[in-house]
Amino acid sequence: MQFFGVEIITKAEGTITEFHIGLGGTMNALFLKNLAQKTHRGLEGRVRSGKSARGKSYGYDVVRTALPDGTLTAGDLAVNASEAEVVRRVFSAYAAGQSARSIAIELNAEVIAAPRGSSWSFSTISGN
Repeated sequence: MQFFGVEIITKAEGTITEFHIGLGGTMNALFLKNLAQKTHRGLEGRVRSGKSARGKSYGYDVVRTALPDGTLTAGDLAVNASEAEVVRRVFSAYAAGQSARSIAIELNAEVIAAPRGSSWSFSTISGN
């Protein structure tokens, strides 16, 4: 924009120069790196305390319990017996040498509900 003689002026910084762009970019990168480290540390702490670090995992149900202040607990899990049986089946078949694709085909043929309600696929089992 400098080439065309256009200045960028912000309320907080005033006229933006190369100094602002370089230093601002560096500071933003450091902030994001620090934020990622704190986020991972928090997620690790939840897992170490036996709680879910994210949403519902296939094979588990989220358990919400009312606290005295009226809020609900978060991250507590209980084994979902029917889904856990499917998980054990998938692990056993995979350990026996069956491919993720053939496992998915079998589960779909038996009309076993997939984690997100659609059909099983290679990546449902092996990740993407």
